[in-house]
Amino acid sequence: MRYDDFTVEDFVLDPDFQQWAKAPDVESDRFWQQWLAEHPDKAQRVTEARRLIQAIDFPDDLTDADVSAEWQKLQPMLDQPRTQPAVAAEPVPLGGFWRQYGRYAAVFLAVLLSVAGFYLWRQSAGGMVQVATGYGETWTVQLPDGSTVVLNANSSLAYPRNLKEQAVRQVKLNGEAFFSVVHTATDQRFVVDANSEFNVEVLGTEFTVTRRNDHAQVMLASGKVRLQMAGQQMVMQPGELVDIQPKADRLLKKQVNPEVYTSWTENQLIFENTSLTDIARLLEDNYGLTVTIEDETLAQQEFNGTFPSGNVDVLLKALERTYQLQITRQDNQILIRSQRTKTNL
Repeated sequence: MRYDDFTVEDFVLDPDFQQWAKAPDVESDRFWQQWLAEHPDKAQRVTEARRLIQAIDFPDDLTDADVSAEWQKLQPMLDQPRTQPAVAAEPVPLGGFWRQYGRYAAVFLAVLLSVAGFYLWRQSAGGMVQVATGYGETWTVQLPDGSTVVLNANSSLAYPRNLKEQAVRQVKLNGEAFFSVVHTATDQRFVVDANSEFNVEVLGTEFTVTRRNDHAQVMLASGKVRLQMAGQQMVMQPGELVDIQPKADRLLKKQVNPEVYTSWTENQLIFENTSLTDIARLLEDNYGLTVTIEDETLAQQEFNGTFPSGNVDVLLKALERTYQLQITRQDNQILIRSQRTKTNL
């Protein structure tokens, strides 16, 4: 199919895709929802391209020659090494940009998107680098020591610019992230500080850390980590998950399937005996939605399956079809009820 190998830029410049992004009708929406269901790995690209088109007044007379010319102008920037995106002190308002560069705004921003994404980078006076993702977004961060962090939606990470030279490599996390930590020749410890309530200490390993509101957990995919909280310590083995309850000073460990907790890094969500209550919390944390489950019995029902994570509407439709739910969305408000309830009205 023509869209299988499309990049974000290709989607942005495709007339049919532009029409769907700006003014979807029943036929085009049916096509794209079906295409996304069949290509969940492309959901993030589609979401980014659609948001980009919706944010600008896309020029109707943009020709292939225009596109080619702009790409050539921007190519030197793309060819430069980009171990880290550029750091900006403050975000730049977009309104003036569109007015000044209207004709080529779409091409430029599509290129900019491929370089830096929809993410905000800042440098503080203390030499800290911070990166944050919005709702529905993920971002991969290459740390100065060679470690990699995949930041989940609605999350933030802060680390020293000279992290590699630190005696203890310490980063601060709020939200959720997958860490792939490299072992250094000098055996420098790597510590994830989650809001100062607990920390995760490693040498070289792969794991996820979640810290959202009253919910905190660590899942170890490989290697070994040590958790520390309020004087308590616990060493974890691969495949273990620890629920952390700072208010109760408790660490609760259990065996899990690591793929369930890392699937979001591949633009998928795996539900394995996952309650609708937990799914609702995910929708609220990762997508900024307010979810109401009409029936308490339904809230405790458990779900299984793999769904695309890059487009929340596709996820909701998949849940609705697979489990005979009635899911109604109005702006950021979600109401979930069983179809039996709808039938009895």
